[in-house]
Amino acid sequence: MKKWLYIVPAALILVVVLFFYVSFNGNFISKMIAKNSAQDYLKIQYPEGNYTLQDGHYNFKNGTYAFDLMYYSEEHAQNWAYTLEVGNGLFPTSVEYVTLHADSTDTETTELWNKEGSDYVNKLLKGLPISVSASYTISVPIGFTKETPTWQPEVPVPIAPFLYIDTAYYNGETKEQFLQLTKEIQQRLNKESLNYSNVTIVMNEKFNNSDGKKVGYAPIYYETKYYVTFGRKTEITIKTILE
Repeated sequence: MKKWLYIVPAALILVVVLFFYVSFNGNFISKMIAKNSAQDYLKIQYPEGNYTLQDGHYNFKNGTYAFDLMYYSEEHAQNWAYTLEVGNGLFPTSVEYVTLHADSTDTETTELWNKEGSDYVNKLLKGLPISVSASYTISVPIGFTKETPTWQPEVPVPIAPFLYIDTAYYNGETKEQFLQLTKEIQQRLNKESLNYSNVTIVMNEKFNNSDGKKVGYAPIYYETKYYVTFGRKTEITIKTILE
């Protein structure tokens, strides 16, 4: 009987220690699944195999497994360092982020091309039934401009740019209307030669809390009404739209 008085507390302590360890460091099975998912993604994106995927670590802030990726460009005769993050949960199979390292980034060109790309997309999306404001984000590696000196819609950076689009505030639009807006945006982007990885569109609703009835909220606050993320080939349906 006395034996159990030692075993039970020891087991509970072990469980607590393991829980905190996994929370901050992940587990080797999930890490293995994440690395396999990263390798599958890279085989599709870069079939020529001009990359090296290094060992990863668990990012407890995002709940993802982060792997350093060294990409070699034969055209530019340079190596560029990226971090590829795969999430999330016990079976991480989705590539969430691919980020160019700061020491591989041409900061000046990145800022310039972000502006040029945003201007281009905003002109492309003029005249929609609901007004939108687009932000274009690209990461330009150091030395990339030797072969591609100016921005162009189809600019072939290793990691395709992505778009974030805010619509006008919610004004009674139905989910179906937001769906049609989303489809129209996808059609316009795909009609052009614009290179992009994915697009996120958000419609926020504006609330007046000047009377302070909603405790803890600002006098004017915003909440997401509709939200969608899609790629060039995504078939967008009503189920794709999140609320």
